[in-house]
Amino acid sequence: MIMMPRQLQVRHNILVLLHYHNNPKWLQASYQSLKEANQHHENWRVAILDTAQTEPAEDVLAEEVKDLPGKTTFYTNKLTDFQSLITGGTLGMCLNRMIVDNHDANIITYLEDGNILHPKLLSNLDWYFNIRNNKLTCYFHVCPFNADDEFEIPAVPRKDYYLNKYKSDINPTGVIELGQLAWKAEVHWQFKTWFAWPTLKGPVHDFMQHLYYRTGSCPYSGFVGYFKTETKRDINPIERDVINCKMARAKGFSNRGENLQARLEFADVLKLDPHNDEARVLMEVADRQLGVRSIISSSDCRA
Repeated sequence: MIMMPRQLQVRHNILVLLHYHNNPKWLQASYQSLKEANQHHENWRVAILDTAQTEPAEDVLAEEVKDLPGKTTFYTNKLTDFQSLITGGTLGMCLNRMIVDNHDANIITYLEDGNILHPKLLSNLDWYFNIRNNKLTCYFHVCPFNADDEFEIPAVPRKDYYLNKYKSDINPTGVIELGQLAWKAEVHWQFKTWFAWPTLKGPVHDFMQHLYYRTGSCPYSGFVGYFKTETKRDINPIERDVINCKMARAKGFSNRGENLQARLEFADVLKLDPHNDEARVLMEVADRQLGVRSIISSSDCRA
């Protein structure tokens, strides 16, 4: 490891954007991984975006946050998934609000609930941006594991995993997840790169695309960022019939250019079968074809 003189080192303040959907167990697992990361790097905070409709994140983590006073802020998005889809969504607006509120952060990264932060990710990011202080971004690999099985999460990423294909400078758009990316706050303040909203193309796709256009290729960091939760289950014959029917309907909509209806059907398929790669790819195609813009009040994202 390259060592830097102590007086040249910067102790970066890292902001983690944590997106909670509606699984309390997964949220608690993600938050616990932040507590473990705190043992290696203490200068960080987490902003939790709560899109759950039944079990609020603040209630789920009521006891856990007491162990890390002053490090956690909760935000809520009152739109349902369906409303967000129809209106163009407010995810981008909420992420922007979280970043603005934490304007003293130096480095920003993203985590989905259920994914387990590598205990040394925060300290590795601090080290990386000290060593390569001219870089604005970096990406890292992930270790997938099946959350339905009871075994120890892997320590080494799978080389054949679709999110670990690259080890060179890349355009991150469409080839890695947002959670694999870390970036300096200058990306927003100096290069004016923010999450688009509302957009049916997807705020993540737009953000990565503009990030690449304005700051250049994203370098590979060389380390593991998180352990990616995957669940697999048997699909019963009734569900399979529903999936096949929805796929046929979605493809019909797509062939007729009715991309919004197609997108809705593909999204329903993925709720039933999260590992349906065909539905995922075709939904991304529909997203790229959509150019809907709507006006949504900023009150839809509240701290």
